[in-house]
Amino acid sequence: MKTKNFVGTIASLIETANDKHFTLDAVEVMEFVKQVISAITEEFCVLGKATAMSGEQALAKAEDIYVDADGELDENVDFFCDKEAMESIYETVYALMTEKNYKSDAVRIVESIKSDETFAYDFFYGTKPVPGKNIAGLRSRIINQVRMSYGVVVDPLDFNTILYEHLYSEGTWKVLNSYNYRSTIFQWLGTVASHCIMAHLEENGYIKISRARTPGNTRLVLKKKTPEYCRIVIDDMVKIRSMRDMLFAVYVDRIDQETIQERFGMDEEMYKLTLRASEKTLKTALLNTEHPYDDVLVDKGARKIMLSSDFLTIIGQTNAAYNEDSPLREVLGVTPDDTEFDTKVIDFLYNFTNNLDWSDEDKYVWQSRYIKNVKPDDVAENLPNRSRPWVDTRYSRLNRQFKEAIREWWANINR
Repeated sequence: MKTKNFVGTIASLIETANDKHFTLDAVEVMEFVKQVISAITEEFCVLGKATAMSGEQALAKAEDIYVDADGELDENVDFFCDKEAMESIYETVYALMTEKNYKSDAVRIVESIKSDETFAYDFFYGTKPVPGKNIAGLRSRIINQVRMSYGVVVDPLDFNTILYEHLYSEGTWKVLNSYNYRSTIFQWLGTVASHCIMAHLEENGYIKISRARTPGNTRLVLKKKTPEYCRIVIDDMVKIRSMRDMLFAVYVDRIDQETIQERFGMDEEMYKLTLRASEKTLKTALLNTEHPYDDVLVDKGARKIMLSSDFLTIIGQTNAAYNEDSPLREVLGVTPDDTEFDTKVIDFLYNFTNNLDWSDEDKYVWQSRYIKNVKPDDVAENLPNRSRPWVDTRYSRLNRQFKEAIREWWANINR
C-alpha cells in the first residue's frame, strides 16, 4: 500500500502540473527527482528486487543531468511545460534505476541508427511500443501532451519525419552526434522531439506559445561581464545585504567556493542554498523592475525566441496570419513567401531609426547591436572614450525608446 501512495502522489503531481508553460527551477526539479527515487525504491523493496543503482547514485546522476555547475538548470534542459517535464523526468530516473547498462545500450542504438537503415526506420517509425527498441512510447506521450495542452492533433507520421529530419540535418547526423550520453537516449530524444514538434507547430501557425519569463526559465550571464559592471547591477538590484555580499563575492570578487564558505562561515549545503536564493532574488528584481540591464538575464534552453522588440513581434504575428488588408503590405510590400522579406525589414529598421531624434552615436550603437548583431565589446572599441558597460546601458535605453516609438507607429498605422 505504501508503494501505491508514493506512486499515486507522483501521478497526482504530474496530472496537476502546468501544461502550458515550463516554470520549474533546479530546486523544484531535484525535489521531484527525490520523490521519484523514493517511489521506485519503495516499489522494488516491496517486490523484493534490487535497483540497478542506489537512490544516492541515482540522485547524483540526475543532478548531473539536470543541474549545472552554478546550481541552475542545465542549459540543455528545456521542456515545453511542467507536465511534460515531470513525465520525462520520471521516465529518465526509472531508466537509470532499472537499466543496468543504459549507456552501452545508448551507444548501440546510436550506432545502429547511423549504420542500419532498417533499424533506423523501425526505431523512428515503429507503431507498437517496444521498450528500448523504438520511440513509440515517447511519441505517444508528446502527441497526447500537445493535444491536451493546445487542442492540436499531431499525425504520428509527421512526428516521425520531423524528428528524423532534425536529427539527420543537412545530410549528416550532426544533431544526433551532439548527444553526450549523460542521460538515457530516450530522455534526450524526448527533449529534442518536444523542441522539434513545438517549433514546427509554432512556425506553421498551428499554435501560439506565450512564454512568460520566470526565474526558473532564465539564467544569469554575469560571469561574462566585467566585475565593475556586475557590481553596478547587483548594487542596484539587490537590497538584502547578505545576498548582495554573496553575489559580490561570486561575480565581482570572483572568489572560489571554498574561500567564500570560509569567509561567511558556511558549509557546502548552506553555500548552495544561499547562492541560489541570492540569484533568484536578483532574477526576480531584473524581471519585475525597470532597469537598463537587459543583457545580464537570458532565456534558457536550445529553443529560444529572441524577440528584442515589439516591431518584430508585430511582423511575426501579422505575417503568419497575412491577409490582403494587412497594413504591412502597404508599408513594407511583403508577403509570407517574399524572398526579400528580411531585406525589406532591415531597410525599414534603418529608415525608421534614422528618423528618430537620436545622435549619430546612438544610431550607431542601436543599429550595430540590434540589426547587425555586433558584439558590445566591438561596438565599444569603435567609439572613442566609451566602455563596454556604457554601450550595454546605452543600448538598453535606446531599445526601450525604439519599442515605444514602434508601438506608437503601429497604433497610427491601424487607426
